[in-house]
Amino acid sequence: EEVKQYNFPNLTSQIQSALENLGGNCMPKLNWSSPKDATWMNCGTLKCTKVGDVYLLLKSSEFVSFDLERAWDDLEPAIAVEGEAVENDQGNDDGKPPKDFEYELVLRKWCNLHPSMEFRCFIYNH
Repeated sequence: EEVKQYNFPNLTSQIQSALENLGGNCMPKLNWSSPKDATWMNCGTLKCTKVGDVYLLLKSSEFVSFDLERAWDDLEPAIAVEGEAVENDQGNDDGKPPKDFEYELVLRKWCNLHPSMEFRCFIYNH
């Protein structure tokens, strides 16, 4: 049985270009989460120096897999907006993302932070 091999030349060249623009090191993530559960595949770090590192982390991550395959599974048909129940008109109560949603691969410039110095910021009503 022949093993399928996939090739993404446009994505690969975009990642390579971004890596070069970021000084040769980056940290990949999707819209919501980073593949921090897959660092064991990349010598214990999210630091990527090659396109293959980015692919390896994304492919090995259950966080990324969940975001792509199951993030919308439990979406309620009615959603709350400012305390009122509003019908979900996105057509996504069947486990599919909203019609206007786009997945994004984000490559951030690598910064060697100690995990205890990480912080999260939420912006509301921007």
